[in-house]
Amino acid sequence: MSDQHDRHNYEQDNLNLLFNSDRLEDYAALAVSALILILVLLFH
Repeated sequence: MSDQHDRHNYEQDNLNLLFNSDRLEDYAALAVSALILILVLLFH
């Protein structure tokens, strides 16, 4: 049970590191671009 708790904290730290990074804007722009591309492909 202790191991699972440690693992959860480890994953949470990774998420925090990802979302607090300066590259968040890059990820957001990439997500928007991918979304637009998918919409274009679906409705073309």
